[in-house]
Amino acid sequence: MATPDFIRTLRASAGQQLLFLPVVSAIVFYDDGRVLLAHRADNGRWSIRWHLFVLRSCHPS
Repeated sequence: MATPDFIRTLRASAGQQLLFLPVVSAIVFYDDGRVLLAHRADNGRWSIRWHLFVLRSCHPS
């Protein structure tokens, strides 16, 4: 997964400070005991599935 633009913007001002971001991960098991994994494009390793939520501002109508 490529780094989203809003993370690049945060990094430009925050540097290497710790960022708290909304992320969810899950371990999915098949009935036969296999585990669903994702093949990472950045380092070629296998990992559990995860997703970074991209927050957008909401304006009431």
